[in-house]
Amino acid sequence: MKGKLAGYIGTTIGFLGWVIGLAVVCVLSGQTSILARVVPIGVLISLGLALTVIVMMECVLRVFGRGGGFFQLTLWGVLCVDVGILWLLINHWLAPMIAAEPRLVETMQHLGGVYKTTDAFPLALLAAGVVLLAIAAGRMLRSPRSGAESPPAGRGPVERHGSNAQGVTK
Repeated sequence: MKGKLAGYIGTTIGFLGWVIGLAVVCVLSGQTSILARVVPIGVLISLGLALTVIVMMECVLRVFGRGGGFFQLTLWGVLCVDVGILWLLINHWLAPMIAAEPRLVETMQHLGGVYKTTDAFPLALLAAGVVLLAIAAGRMLRSPRSGAESPPAGRGPVERHGSNAQGVTK
């Protein structure tokens, strides 16, 4: 349980990292006015994306465990999709706000930071994530465990035996 909790906390902090970094740069440049427009929405978006990773992984673990490649395919797929979405949001929502603040742009450049990139990278991440999730979904649908009930906490999937739909062994 400690490992899972650490993973969930790490995922959440990871998705919030750009907000934290932006806050530091804004404070260093003295351009804190942008934070009021960005932080509330940015935190909600980041928490929502982190939650999609956490919920997807919890579902996969409960039904399929760590075996069969489901966990890795789903993890990398959902991370690629979520990071691609976040990157596009930063390029098209945050970057124009930063560009409108010359001192903030100067501070970013002085620190060696980049606040806008080509869309090719986030689109490639999105495409890769969709492919990985499609492969995982295809494997899950063909898996004999796809009809399994959720296992008790800390155990692998509960197998169904006989015609009893309750998952009770006959």
